[in-house]
Amino acid sequence: MADEESNQMARIGSLNVLTLAFTAGTLMTVLVIADAAHGGVDGDGDLDTVFANGFFDRNRVCLGDGSGGFTCSDLITGGQGTQGVAVGDVDGDGNADVVFAGGPSEVCLGDGSGGFICSGLSTDRLVSEGVAMGDVDGDGDLDAVFANFEGVFKVCLGDGSGVSPVAT
Repeated sequence: MADEESNQMARIGSLNVLTLAFTAGTLMTVLVIADAAHGGVDGDGDLDTVFANGFFDRNRVCLGDGSGGFTCSDLITGGQGTQGVAVGDVDGDGNADVVFAGGPSEVCLGDGSGGFICSGLSTDRLVSEGVAMGDVDGDGDLDAVFANFEGVFKVCLGDGSGVSPVAT
């Protein structure tokens, strides 16, 4: 169980640093994270957190136990350099999915138990710095909007089976 007073989030320049400590006094890890998103990714009704860990570490999914504790594991994706993350049901199956912004940007379809299958998204090879999801075209499916380093945003339209692999 986590000691809530020992858990800390700090910002150092443009980096977020998360320190998780446990009652046994051992430090779980110190993550340098670029972004975090919350959602119920394992279907148990507790809040879970997905971390985009920038260029320094692997992305992580931390499953909440409902009383302040988390079980964390690596979320293996095709590349490093993720700068943003968003959680939502992009394929309409009722399970939370994850979209990462970075180089490369990726969509990870959730299986409802905290597992994911990831595939790349084309954002015209621009370095994406952030991502948000919403229904931008009014068709009832979640779409992903990427903020890119070059200042041009890109939209990947959802079709109910995921988000389009090609940005518009």
